[in-house]
Amino acid sequence: MRKKLVMASLIAAVLGIIISGVSISEYLHIQKAGFENASYCAISETINCDIVNASSYATLFGIPVAAWGFLFYLAVAGFVAVIYFAKSPKNTALSFIWGIAAIAFIWSLRMAYVSAYVLHAACITCLTQYIINLFLFVTLYFAGRFTFKDRLNYIFSKKIIPHVLTLLIIFGLGYVFALSSIKDAIPKPSAEEILTAVNAHFKQSLYDIKPEDLKDAPTWGNPNAKVTIVEFSDFECPFCKIAAFNIKPYLYEFRDNVKFVFKNYPLDNSCNQYMLWGPMHRNSCLAAKAAACAGEKGEFWEYHDGIFKNQNKISYDMLVDLAERLGLEKSWMEQCINSPEALAKIKADIEIAHHVYLTGTPSIIINQRMLPQWRSPEILRAVIREEIKRSLKQVR
Repeated sequence: MRKKLVMASLIAAVLGIIISGVSISEYLHIQKAGFENASYCAISETINCDIVNASSYATLFGIPVAAWGFLFYLAVAGFVAVIYFAKSPKNTALSFIWGIAAIAFIWSLRMAYVSAYVLHAACITCLTQYIINLFLFVTLYFAGRFTFKDRLNYIFSKKIIPHVLTLLIIFGLGYVFALSSIKDAIPKPSAEEILTAVNAHFKQSLYDIKPEDLKDAPTWGNPNAKVTIVEFSDFECPFCKIAAFNIKPYLYEFRDNVKFVFKNYPLDNSCNQYMLWGPMHRNSCLAAKAAACAGEKGEFWEYHDGIFKNQNKISYDMLVDLAERLGLEKSWMEQCINSPEALAKIKADIEIAHHVYLTGTPSIIINQRMLPQWRSPEILRAVIREEIKRSLKQVR
């Protein structure tokens, strides 16, 4: 046995415990606090732990994938420590834990594929764990001074049973504890509640939103997708702020199959003639016009986030300053905000909202059906999956 490699594996496992612990913390933060305050590794849309942690791929059997990683590294550290300090060779234990490391490495390849080709986003802490898993797979293999055939003989011998039972105890107790902790910290709908919500969604009457109503509106995702999600929003609405940071991030795994469209419905009678009792939000028309102007320069979504992050400070000067920070010319922005064209765009959105009898914001409409439970990522995903499934059947 090569003790230096065994010790290197032990150090790597301890590092894995620390990194997976950080990943669990990131996951819990996203689930509790949402996406308004990006984490330290949300550097861009490509390098973004928040996007990965928001996806359905971040959990496995009801607990974070990072929690499974934590249990794996804990088991490796325990086994490797015993192997290192044992007086007699522990070939069976070394072969067994290498086999577990091989499974972890294969899982890493699978998750790397999901990140690259499904989410189109990489997570720094995830990548670090993939590297650790590769390191463990290699070092644990070469730590033993025996052949691959001998290794397989050890793994499939009866001597492996105590090691399997030990691993099952570690993972079993860890899973029960993690599941209980997650349920207490983050209440989620049951499978029955999700199914009920999905069935109710498809029993609704359709809202009369035509493709031409969405022409030239800010769009994210696949513009040719069969599933269209329309958000009617008000930049001064507190719940719209929640929607702004807690809908799009959950759509990344569906970005090739959905078209997400933003429409304005400011509750402000300076542009909304249907607010007969006066303005609820005195600066929402102004903010909507400014966002429309930013959209003309291809900066809508970043400007949209900037307004919502400063929702309590919305003013003419703030909106112009925000545009300047995004590289837009001040004089052009001022002229655009005050132009009749910007006002016409907002009024056109308001007419569409009025035509389908919307009375409040945010209103989330998926393929012409309202989704009141948009705050639940589980229900949101389930509805989108069913919409995608039905759209594929229609194509066939």
